[in-house]
Amino acid sequence: MSMLKQKLSAQWARLNLAERTAPAKQRWQALEARERYLLSTLAALLAIVVLWLGVWQPLQQGVLQAERRLDAQRAALAVVQDQAQRILMARANQQEGTATVVSAAELPGYLNQLTQQLELDITRIQPQNESRVMVFNEASFDAVLAMVEQLVSRGVIIEHFDVSETGEPGIVRVRRLQVRAAT
Repeated sequence: MSMLKQKLSAQWARLNLAERTAPAKQRWQALEARERYLLSTLAALLAIVVLWLGVWQPLQQGVLQAERRLDAQRAALAVVQDQAQRILMARANQQEGTATVVSAAELPGYLNQLTQQLELDITRIQPQNESRVMVFNEASFDAVLAMVEQLVSRGVIIEHFDVSETGEPGIVRVRRLQVRAAT
């Protein structure tokens, strides 16, 4: 019984569709060949425009944005690799004995001097056992890396380093930089 209902409803839908499209078909047939050609061409052009604006352009914009993000990430990677190379060179120089090592007594003064030299504003600095913990709300990424490079070159051990990004390019938030003197 339900099979019969389905067949009847399908036939009814086809008849209903045929009844609804019949006036449009009659109007189409009533048009001259030239008018039908123009309307067909217009419909094809309209379809192309809809595809162009609705599909192709958003895809192109997405590809361009992805390429820009990739370029920005590559640039950031290049900066980090450059800074890592500098740190490694500073460590090599330190191992050769070219840099003087900062002692535990000199560490607080050296930290203040270095942050002033690099124009970094320390939000908080506190002693923790033999270490010093520093926090910076906002700092230049390059200045933070230069500070790390200087610290490592002078024999300061970095025990913990927690950095997060901010909404502004080139600016980071140093949540925790824990350092201690090697001696």
